[in-house]
Amino acid sequence: MEISNIVLSIMLASVCLLMAELIYFKRKQISKIMVKQLSQIADQFDCSIDEFEIGKDIIVGMDKTKIMMFVVKRRINEFESYHINLSESKGCRVLGHGTKTVKKNKEEKQIERLDLEFESKDPCVKKQTINFYDFDETTSLNGELELIRKWGKIAKEAIKNLKNNSTINLILNESIH
Repeated sequence: MEISNIVLSIMLASVCLLMAELIYFKRKQISKIMVKQLSQIADQFDCSIDEFEIGKDIIVGMDKTKIMMFVVKRRINEFESYHINLSESKGCRVLGHGTKTVKKNKEEKQIERLDLEFESKDPCVKKQTINFYDFDETTSLNGELELIRKWGKIAKEAIKNLKNNSTINLILNESIH
């Protein structure tokens, strides 16, 4: 009886390890595909990825020379890709959508969506929104909050630096003439 329990336990542990390995290799395979997709999008705009970060279902990268941001978002069986020319953006902000509920006299917040929104300098161009997280697709956050905060900050800094450089160049040009 004890030997059969030991054999059964070993078999169960082996199955669990095998499943963990399969999940790990599937995740690595998806990550490789997302990195390749990101590089292909950058190539379309004659850009190179200087910095990037991979989340569970999203990868974000940037060409620091051309000030372009690229995003690949994995949906169920497809990939969505985005490119943002930050030199054409007036601003960037992180949008969090959610609900508040009260349970046992405590207020709890449930994040339902996380979006990164870019506003164009051209008023005729509508805002571009990139979804980082949607509760309807994935019920738990897996680093998307940290990822969107980090890349939102990077985008805001790049836009701010572009504005400062434009102001400096304008002042220098006026002083020369």
